[in-house]
Amino acid sequence: MIKLWLARRSSIAIREQLSAQFILGIVSRKLAPGERLPSVRELGRRLHLHSNTISATYRDLAKRGWVSNRRGSGVFVRKAPILDQNNSLDAFVATCIEDGLARGFPLDALRVAFGNISHASRQAELLVVDPDPELARVLAVEIGGAIGTHVPYSGYDGVSEKLRANTCVLSIEAHLPRTAKLLPGSIIRPIHLKSMQEMLIGQQRPPAAVLIAVASRSASILRWGFHPNCRFGLLGRCSTVAGCGSGALAGRTRSVRHRGCRQGDRC
Repeated sequence: MIKLWLARRSSIAIREQLSAQFILGIVSRKLAPGERLPSVRELGRRLHLHSNTISATYRDLAKRGWVSNRRGSGVFVRKAPILDQNNSLDAFVATCIEDGLARGFPLDALRVAFGNISHASRQAELLVVDPDPELARVLAVEIGGAIGTHVPYSGYDGVSEKLRANTCVLSIEAHLPRTAKLLPGSIIRPIHLKSMQEMLIGQQRPPAAVLIAVASRSASILRWGFHPNCRFGLLGRCSTVAGCGSGALAGRTRSVRHRGCRQGDRC
C-alpha cells in the first residue's frame, strides 16, 4: 500500500487528492494489479476522514476503470485501463508518468514536477500578440471563450508595456520568430491555426456552388480570405471566397453579380 499525503488547506478536494495518488500508484506499479486496497473504514480511520469521502473516492476510481469493487471482498486494483476518448486526460497523465519512469526519473521527482508545472500554469497571465492587432483580438476572444476567462491582446506596438513577470505570450506559429526577436527572454507559446482542409474533415460537400464571404476588420484574415486561385474542391465545384470589410455584410446580403463585387474580388 502506498503512503498517502493530504493537503487539507488546499483548494483541491480531498477526494480528488486521493484519486490522483491512487492512480499515480497504479501507473507507477507501486500498486500491483489484483492488490486489495484498505477497506473504507480502515482508510478513513488511518487518514482521519469520514467514510463517505473514502467511499466517494473508490466509486470515482471504479467508474474510471482503475479499481473493481468485489461485493463482500473489497476493492481491488485493476490492470491499468485502456481509456476511451472521454477519459483521455487520465490516459495522457498515465502515459507521461510511464514515460518518465522509463527514462529513469524517480516517482517523487515526477510528482514535484507535475505540481510545479500546475502551479506555474495557474499563475501565468496569457497575452495574445500579433503584428495585426485585430487578428490578435479575434484570437484572444476565441481562446478566452474556450478557457472561460478574459485574455488580453496586443499588436507589436506597445506590447512591452503589457508584459509582466508571469506573462505567457501566445503567438501564431508563422510569427513565432518575429515575436521571439521582439520579446527576448519572454515565455512564448505557439497558437496552431487549423487549415481549411483540417476544418472540413468529415463535412459533406454542398450540392451546389457556394460563395464564402469573409467579413473582418483584420487585414490578415481578409488577406487569407482573398486569393487569386480561391476555388476549393472540398467546398464544391465552383466555390469561391470573397474578402469583405467589416461592414460589407451588415443589414443585407449582397449579390456577387453587383458591380464591384465579382467572384474572387474584395468587396
